[in-house]
Amino acid sequence: MTDSTLWILTSDANGLSQRTQELEIFLKSNYIYLALISETHYTHKDTLEILGFAVYWTTHPNGRPCQG
Repeated sequence: MTDSTLWILTSDANGLSQRTQELEIFLKSNYIYLALISETHYTHKDTLEILGFAVYWTTHPNGRPCQG
C-alpha cells in the first residue's frame, strides 16, 4: 500500500452488533480508510466505537432496528 491509495469498504451488515470486533480487525488489517455499512439494525440507543475511527450513522425514521 502506498500513501496515495484510498481503501474504501462498502458492505451490507445485516446486523452489526454481534460482529463489531470482526469488523474492527478487518478494517485495520486491510488498511480501510472509509467504510460505508448499511443494514446495521442499530437504533438511537445503540453505540459503536472502533479505535482509530470516527463512527457516524442514522437510524430508520420509525426508530426501530430494521433494514433499509
